[in-house]
Amino acid sequence: MPTHTAALLPGLIHRLPKPPHKIVILRATRIGDFLHTYPAFRSLRESLPDAEITLITLPMLRDLAVRLPFVDRVLLFPGFPGIAEQLFDPSAAIEFFQRTQLERFDLAIQVQGSGVNSNPFTLLIGAAHTAGFIRPGDPPGLLDAALPLPDVGRESQRMLAMMRFLGVEAVDDRLEFPLWSTDHHEAEDLLSNSPQPWI
Repeated sequence: MPTHTAALLPGLIHRLPKPPHKIVILRATRIGDFLHTYPAFRSLRESLPDAEITLITLPMLRDLAVRLPFVDRVLLFPGFPGIAEQLFDPSAAIEFFQRTQLERFDLAIQVQGSGVNSNPFTLLIGAAHTAGFIRPGDPPGLLDAALPLPDVGRESQRMLAMMRFLGVEAVDDRLEFPLWSTDHHEAEDLLSNSPQPWI
């Protein structure tokens, strides 16, 4: 069990016996906040290029999440008490945790908010180590790494703050939206049949 002092120290990734190979991230937010997490995903991938990174997100964001070149797999968030973004289905949640616990993740990262409800969810994944945001002044509880949620700055900077706290080099906060060649072809087809002016 982590001590309160150790959990509040930066650099968890560098304190582990070896770099985490299987990482899972909880980010089940609406589309705007989700897009602002891209720099954090990118930083994690660049720092740990050999890791298998799994993302837990909302079913409605699946089509966006599978575009990300920074993650290897997407799991759909089953809902959880207190997390309003998705209706809670108890049987789906139990089955979800049974599957994730069998996966034996090395590190679970919660970038879902203050952690009041999302840290219990993340701990139930059963990873060897768990990191997440907490409310300023709250104890880290069972987290191995706990960062008080910054109350200032852009959302992308808040997400990068977690990466830096974990020991990930995170200097680039530019946003991006990955496009596939089929997207360009579909856009060309639409525009070729549409009279100008375009907005």
